[in-house]
Amino acid sequence: AFGVAFGVAGGVAFGVAGGVAGGVAFGVAFGVAFGVASLRVPVWGVEAAMTLVLSRRMNTPARCVALARWLPHQHDDLIAFPLPGLRTCLLAVAEADPSAARELLAHAVASRGQAGVARRTLIELRRRALERAVRTEAFLAVAALDLPFLPTEAELARAEHSAVRPFRDAAKDLLLDGQSQRARQHALARAVRALGDFQVATTAAKRPGDLDRHLLPTAQVWLDYVHHARERLDRETRERPEVPSVFVAGLALTPAIAEQRGLFKGRCDVIDLLRHDLAPDRRGVLLIVGQRRIGKSSLCNWLSERLGTDTTVVVSNFQRLTEDDRKRHPHRRLIDDVAAALSWSAEPAPSSTAWGEALAWLRTVDAELGERRLLVVIDEVERIEDGIVAGWCTTDVLDFLRAAGDDLRRIRFLLLSAYTLRRLGRHWTDRLISVTVRPLSYLADADARELICLPVDDFPAIYPEGGVERIVAATRGHPYLVQKTCDNLVKLLNARGGLRLATDTELTEALDKVVQEGDIPFLEAWESPRDTDAERATLLRLATTDGPGQADGPAVELARDGYVALDGENQASIAVPLFRDWIRLYQRHWRPAPP
Repeated sequence: AFGVAFGVAGGVAFGVAGGVAGGVAFGVAFGVAFGVASLRVPVWGVEAAMTLVLSRRMNTPARCVALARWLPHQHDDLIAFPLPGLRTCLLAVAEADPSAARELLAHAVASRGQAGVARRTLIELRRRALERAVRTEAFLAVAALDLPFLPTEAELARAEHSAVRPFRDAAKDLLLDGQSQRARQHALARAVRALGDFQVATTAAKRPGDLDRHLLPTAQVWLDYVHHARERLDRETRERPEVPSVFVAGLALTPAIAEQRGLFKGRCDVIDLLRHDLAPDRRGVLLIVGQRRIGKSSLCNWLSERLGTDTTVVVSNFQRLTEDDRKRHPHRRLIDDVAAALSWSAEPAPSSTAWGEALAWLRTVDAELGERRLLVVIDEVERIEDGIVAGWCTTDVLDFLRAAGDDLRRIRFLLLSAYTLRRLGRHWTDRLISVTVRPLSYLADADARELICLPVDDFPAIYPEGGVERIVAATRGHPYLVQKTCDNLVKLLNARGGLRLATDTELTEALDKVVQEGDIPFLEAWESPRDTDAERATLLRLATTDGPGQADGPAVELARDGYVALDGENQASIAVPLFRDWIRLYQRHWRPAPP
């Protein structure tokens, strides 16, 4: 019995052990065989060997392109493992034929096991392209992203490509041809800041991207170039100093640009009047009237800073109103701009074109403001009149402005225009009866002198004796003409050797150039459709008369716009001598159109 039991137990144990061992062995063998078959390991071995052989033979550009067609990943998308030597092949082909390399990279990305190789290769190619660009000074190509393997503008917005952005920004600042010494100094400083910020951010990141890590040494290569460029510029500045090119003629000044802060002179009187007009006990629409390029948009840019933190300034520029979908009902544009600036308002802006609903919404916002104020500035407001005359704009916006001026306490509307309401037409004078008008005229003599002599700190003395007074007199303190004259003189001096005192003759050249190239401001004054032929005839008569002429009716009207200066009751002259010279030079033969 015992023997039988022992035999049965032994048989069972042996059978179980043998079965388990056999099953495990079979399973392992089957799994290995299945894995080898599914992953095509034997095939991969052949393809890996072939890739290695090709990588060794790609030793000339012609061979690279010829042998590239035999790379296995182009013909087999199911390669499960990275092919050794593929990166070497891709890099070699990229040096010989970038377009062919892009196709190979595209195939590698699509191949199951080669995507990682393709990504690492692309990172290396971008590193090489950027380092080669700084060695060959191919900054224009980098700025335009016009080098092989750099990302496109759309791709640059994605995080995995963003490491290229500081190099593109630096490249823009390294395009220095034709720039003044001062401009180059600032451009090089911006390049250092862009590249340095990239280095700091990448070094501080816990897990920087692969492209960021690989471009970290490249950033240092670029910084070394920039530092050498700064050293060369410093030597040039010491050996041949230039007059700083700081004057800005034509563009609106903004406090956001540090160098322009010193160019905004005067206007304290106008800003003080605006503070008075914005008092809680005052109402109505405000209007600032000034000639073209007299500084209305610059003043607008400074209002937020000068009026204080209790006043929110919302600017609606109507210069391109014709392109706006809301041009028929411009008050919709105003409401949308206010709503965008006051995101805290609980009441959503109405979508209706009825101006009464817009005004009701503004009443709600007005009550929410508390002790704060809201100033809505409409620049180029004359575009509304253009639309009314052309038929693409209604007069509803004028009714809206009149009602808003009467009803609102904390919200005020400020219109900026080159024309008085009388010149804009009956649509305006009939509706905006109680508008408060503030003129924006020429700079005071003291402000004009400060602009000429001290546009920035430590501006050198470059004017001949009496030259500053000549500029003030010739321009009458018109800020655009002052800056244009000074800019002409700076360019002239720098073209003739750099920093020194100008001669009287050179200052005359600078003033004459303003007249010769002054088509924009002078034509705007001469050819305005809101001026009459009678006024143009008066301007021509006064310009071609030696000394003051008789002040007729058109002269009195032009004096209100600042184009004519009245001397006593019956004498008048062109207010700006440069404008007078321009009329003499270009409009001497003008005749009024026949009736």
